[in-house]
Amino acid sequence: MVQVSQGIGDFILEQEGSRPFLVQDHSRLIDRLGEPELVVEGTLQGSLALDLPANALVDRLEVIVTARPASATLAAAVAQLRLGAGGQDLVVDFGTPRTVSMIRPAGGFTVATVKSWNGMAFTDVVPRPLTRGTTAVLSEVRTERLQLLLNGNGDAAELIAGLLLVLPDAPSDLELRIDGGPPVWRHPGAVRLEPGTALGFEGFNEDGHRLVDLAAAFGALTGDALQSATRSFRLELTSRSAGRLNLAAPVARRSLRRIWRARIDGEAEPRIGFEEEGPRSLLPQVEALPAEAVATELRLTVKGAPPPQRAVPPVGPEASDLAEIIVDPNRAAIVRLAMGSRLGLLNALRLPLAAGVGGAEATVALWSSNQAGVPDQALPKGTSQPVALDAGPERWVTFLFAAPVAMPATPLWAALLVARGSLVWRPTAIDPADAGQAAGTLRTGAQAGPWYGLPALFAELPGNPFGRLRGRVRLFGTPAAETPIAAVSFGAGAATVEATPGDSGLRVIVPVSGGVALSIVAGAAMLLSLSEIDLVTTG
Repeated sequence: MVQVSQGIGDFILEQEGSRPFLVQDHSRLIDRLGEPELVVEGTLQGSLALDLPANALVDRLEVIVTARPASATLAAAVAQLRLGAGGQDLVVDFGTPRTVSMIRPAGGFTVATVKSWNGMAFTDVVPRPLTRGTTAVLSEVRTERLQLLLNGNGDAAELIAGLLLVLPDAPSDLELRIDGGPPVWRHPGAVRLEPGTALGFEGFNEDGHRLVDLAAAFGALTGDALQSATRSFRLELTSRSAGRLNLAAPVARRSLRRIWRARIDGEAEPRIGFEEEGPRSLLPQVEALPAEAVATELRLTVKGAPPPQRAVPPVGPEASDLAEIIVDPNRAAIVRLAMGSRLGLLNALRLPLAAGVGGAEATVALWSSNQAGVPDQALPKGTSQPVALDAGPERWVTFLFAAPVAMPATPLWAALLVARGSLVWRPTAIDPADAGQAAGTLRTGAQAGPWYGLPALFAELPGNPFGRLRGRVRLFGTPAAETPIAAVSFGAGAATVEATPGDSGLRVIVPVSGGVALSIVAGAAMLLSLSEIDLVTTG
């Protein structure tokens, strides 16, 4: 049951269940001596023009919706008015049932009689209306039509234009549309003003305000990377019952970014070829990018058909200038391979080698290890095909095995064996924090072993940079099913993003920090096609 508990201004506080709400108190207007004060506020719709960049990405856009009972409403705004032939008979046709508590004619007329439509005919309103000045006060008649019998000989046009009604029903069944499209927000039922509540998204406060989140709705209409001009939108609020309706979209309650179509080397859809694993650096460029714009993301669609194999790692390790390992027919070197490479099958090894005058020929042989992690014997089918190297600077050389080798649970070692000429194999220096790392440990010996540790100069002692030298090697193989490895990684100064594109295209979003240079690291030889390259900036 609804009970009146107290009066608050022009509203009264009512209770339904445990939740209080405010309704307008028209008795205060009725009880005043003389003519009641009526302000034209009521309408069935409110609108707002909102301008946004066509390329806006709308992260936040909150609209303040106002919906509260109005003091008075122009009849012409909520009904069709038909004046009788004699000019003293006016029909107010709402087209839907409405509650009316006061009527004030204009143009010099007064109300003599008020009749309501009962579905078949007009009947007198009982009790008869109480007139205060020119205002007829009713006992809240609910009807689809009213018939007003008027006294006076005034201006009919002014009567129709200025007839005022007090409609006590609260605004109800609100709908919000953008540019006349389908509703993007609804409030079913009557608006209830909740006392003591702050402005929020859950309901209307006592001032008749609430927040509506339209970020998704406007985001679906903007975000065109090819258009940067301003677009004008019309936001329209409608109500089944007349009330004070209004919309506001404060700048403080919106957050926008912008998206711009970019090119690389002047091409909208560049093709990037990788002859082997490794990095490429690209510079996306946007025409007419505002000077104050700060890049936050790069978005691009990537197509490709990468092979199933991956190089681990695809970049580095970098060479140290502290030492060089010389390998020839009389001196071989062996390196411990990294465990946990995520590879299930090892197809090849890649080593950075430089051949001396006359070139060289070499193979790689895999060795198993004993419980202490020391190489103990060569694998029967673990020797690669021989590779002939021409004299020249260092390059990464692939040693392919005749058949893929399953990665065991115990460490593998790889021996570099030179049949002709000599090779330079420069090691890398690991970070001091990684001292004691077993992967990359080097030993030397005859081609058939045994394998000995490096001289005392390379002992792993605190402060000894030579003790941090490790062999440089890349594993090339097929990832295990339970440990997939992405084919490509993308970076632009922030966190890297991994992806494995296909022929249908994959949308990749890369966070940007600092400059807009895009680094692409491929895990194997492949060809990539880039399209829809978009730069996202702050508003």
